[in-house]
Amino acid sequence: MADIATLRLANTLALFDEFVAATVAHAAAGDVRGLERLFAERLRISPSYWSQLKSRQRQIGAKLARQFEALSGKAQGWLDEAHAVAAARAASDDADERLATELFLAAYRFNPRAVKERLLAFLQAELAPPQTRSSPPKIQAPRALTTIK
Repeated sequence: MADIATLRLANTLALFDEFVAATVAHAAAGDVRGLERLFAERLRISPSYWSQLKSRQRQIGAKLARQFEALSGKAQGWLDEAHAVAAARAASDDADERLATELFLAAYRFNPRAVKERLLAFLQAELAPPQTRSSPPKIQAPRALTTIK
C-alpha cells in the first residue's frame, strides 16, 4: 500500500485527468490552453502551488485533501482511498505527457482517420534513418481543433 502522500497525489492527478477530459469534451472553441492553471483555480490554489504538488515539493495534507474533494464533487476521504484510475494514472506522472495524451485523444475522437494518417506520416518521417530524413512534415490539426495553440 502506498503512503498517504503518494495516494493523495495519485488521486489528485486522476482528478486532473477527469478535469482535462471534461474540459476538452465541452470546449466550445476547442481552446484547451491553460488547463493546468484552470485546474489550480478550480481547486482554489495557485498554479505554482499546483506545480509544487505535482513535483512532490509539497504534500497534500488532510485539510487540502478535503478541500480538493469538496471542490471536485468527491466524497470526503476519497483522496485517501486507492482507486483503479489513480493507480493506472500513477504509472505516468509526467504532466506534459498526460496533457499530450489527452490532446491526442481529443483530436482522435473528433476525426480518427485523419489523426491516424497524420500521426503515421509524422512517425515515418521521424523514424526514418538520418541520411534519408528530410524536414518533418507539417502536422495540421483537424479543422475542429485548429484553435488549439
